[in-house]
Amino acid sequence: MIRCVQALGVIAALMCSTAVSAQPAPAPTSPDSPPVVPEPAVRPESAAPAPALPASAGSVPPDAASARAENAALEPAAPERESRCQLGAMGCYLDVDGSTRWAADDYRALHARPTPHYWRAALEMVMSLGAGTAWYWIDRERQVADWDYPSLRQRASLDVLRLDNNEFGINFLGHPLDGAAFHALSRANHLSLAESFGYGMATSLTWEYVLEFREKISINDIIVTPVAGVAVGEFAHRLGMYLNSAPGHGRWWHKLAGWTLGPIVATHHRLDGYRPAGGPGLDGGLDHLGYRRDLWHRFELAYVATHIESDDLASDSEAQTGRVHGVHMTGQLVAIPGYRRPGKFQRWFADADIAALSFAADFGAGGHGLALYADTVLAGFYAQRVARGGDGVTAALGSSLGFRFRDEGFADWRDRIGVAHLPGLAAQFGLSWQGIRLDLNARLHGDFAGLHARPYADWEAAYPDETGKSILRKQGYYYGWGYSHWLEAALSSPRVSIGGRVFYGRYHSQEGLDRTQELLTADVSADDTVIDRRAWLRVRPLSGALTIALTGRWRTRRSAVGEFTSDRALRRVSLWLGATL
Repeated sequence: MIRCVQALGVIAALMCSTAVSAQPAPAPTSPDSPPVVPEPAVRPESAAPAPALPASAGSVPPDAASARAENAALEPAAPERESRCQLGAMGCYLDVDGSTRWAADDYRALHARPTPHYWRAALEMVMSLGAGTAWYWIDRERQVADWDYPSLRQRASLDVLRLDNNEFGINFLGHPLDGAAFHALSRANHLSLAESFGYGMATSLTWEYVLEFREKISINDIIVTPVAGVAVGEFAHRLGMYLNSAPGHGRWWHKLAGWTLGPIVATHHRLDGYRPAGGPGLDGGLDHLGYRRDLWHRFELAYVATHIESDDLASDSEAQTGRVHGVHMTGQLVAIPGYRRPGKFQRWFADADIAALSFAADFGAGGHGLALYADTVLAGFYAQRVARGGDGVTAALGSSLGFRFRDEGFADWRDRIGVAHLPGLAAQFGLSWQGIRLDLNARLHGDFAGLHARPYADWEAAYPDETGKSILRKQGYYYGWGYSHWLEAALSSPRVSIGGRVFYGRYHSQEGLDRTQELLTADVSADDTVIDRRAWLRVRPLSGALTIALTGRWRTRRSAVGEFTSDRALRRVSLWLGATL
């Protein structure tokens, strides 16, 4: 699969995105970060209604008027209404500038798509494949080990479909970033969510069936690349749309942020000759950084100091301890105008309107760790009933997919998990009253996963004459199917938040599809149960962006390979010092 040269730019953008200020909100962005609970800002209602925001809002530089004129064809006109939009009427919400707006009109304007560039998107997929092919042959010495030389008849049969035995980082980080690049390129060419997924899938299949003609077809690549690509790529695309929304491309700092953190969208805006136009409203439809405010967003950056203990639960051995430092970043983008603002409206959505991503890197004498989690709600139903003062209810129910990657080595704890969360159920509920908010979030997925198999060394020592799965022999992990779910609850005030989260995953290995299946003498099975518990106390001591959190985390892994088992635990106590801008 194409290496992630272009896609590294995507993950770098995600890592740096927390430098951008955002309108805060109380909801947690992902299963890897505590929530933020700011005080909502509500201004008096304007006496006159405001028209819908355009497809791309931003600040107002001198050339904003010409930009609006150039993009007028892209901005649908709002339909005639029998009555004026008022707070309390169904379908209306109170904007930050004090105006009342029709939620449906603003949603339609936000999601208006210019004519899709299907051929340009296809050309960009071909160029990406060309770059990957060049790398493939330059790195020929390493590729030779994967050459199976299947015949044309074999490649046309189902027998050629196998699980490869490549490195964990390639299969569960490199390929997902490749998929994210394919998806973001398609979206930047104005393709729909389904069309972008199709282009990503077609590109992955082309690589497997055409360019890797000397290898068997990797089932794991065909599953992980497009699924993880949607989860990560959708967030990257929304981030690029936000950072490139300053009208007329904004000031120099807007241009710098757009080109460095949202390069794919910035490039395609230039190719299209498109200059975002300022929107209507008392302040031009912008947030305080000069970007669009109809795309709800929150970004967070934190330094984290952690004390770690790892323990073998099956023995009386003493726990191993260590200390690490880390950088954790999170973000969430919601493409539903009026989201959690005072107002009463409801709607169906089907354009991956809720996207979240978190990234964490730990390092130090106590070990190292790298984690990435992405979650996208593909389609569903959203409703809210929020009074002027902020009291009310919000709820969303839909179908989401996600991606999870973790590679850790702390003391004697070694863990690797890569999970493609297949489309499943997503639910979130919020209740606000007198400045206190209760948030409940849940996910339920069927999964395809790669998991570190700690007991395999014991099995191999006990059966030296047997030949097990090649992925276990060469890489020490296995492929499996299973399910997972997580549930989170948080109780928050403007200054203090407490909450907890539990993740549970159960997995069983796939037999009969190893790359060298014909050579196996013992296709040993493997199982894993993963439980991750977390609790936090979060404080915002000042009215600004500074946040301090104390978190505790207890993760257990019960693994089995044949009759050999491993039952281990990792405990973390962390102090967070960060900013939610």
